[in-house]
Amino acid sequence: MTKKKALMSQILADIKPYITKKFMAVLYIKEQGIQAICQIILPRYKNVQLVQGLTNNKPDFRIQVKGLFGTEEKMFEVVGGDKKSSATKKKSDLSWIDRLEEIDAVLRHNDNNKWYGVVLEVSADKLGLPEAGIIDVLNVKSDPLLIGFLCRQGGFFPAYHMNKEKWISIQLCKPELDNAIKDLLSLSHELTAPKKCFRRSPINNSGDSASGKEKETDEG
Repeated sequence: MTKKKALMSQILADIKPYITKKFMAVLYIKEQGIQAICQIILPRYKNVQLVQGLTNNKPDFRIQVKGLFGTEEKMFEVVGGDKKSSATKKKSDLSWIDRLEEIDAVLRHNDNNKWYGVVLEVSADKLGLPEAGIIDVLNVKSDPLLIGFLCRQGGFFPAYHMNKEKWISIQLCKPELDNAIKDLLSLSHELTAPKKCFRRSPINNSGDSASGKEKETDEG
């Protein structure tokens, strides 16, 4: 299927069955409907990006449509989800892994809204490839030494449009890279996780106590 450009009105018409109005006409989408919306919209349209994030500590779902005069955005509240899914939030964050080829989107943490992955359509020549045309890549954060090693192998490139020392682009739709993608996406998820602060213990040595500083450990 050849992707085409769409207007926001067309997108909203396509996903109308998944949109519900709350009190005071606030629009919301049930959590269970997000995957269906991705499957409907992303394979059809090339100027649409779907983003999940947080607004006032509440989950939201945003549709962004790029046009001649800028990007139009529509935001929805997200409601629903069973107890099992909320109890396994970290696993649900990674539920996109097995279907990345279908998505042109930003992958964000639920708690700090940071990116841990972004899927892009890139011209092959911008990655130094000899063939013409557009390819799909996944950008993930990684270890600088690992990036240097991987970029010497086929399918891995210095990150397109991101910090090339800390991020790497991986070509999608290459079955031989599937396992590496899962591992690298999981690593990126850890590296971009919120930093955890630990207050000093009252039994710290005198040097730590005198400084009056809290110790911060990045477990990402």
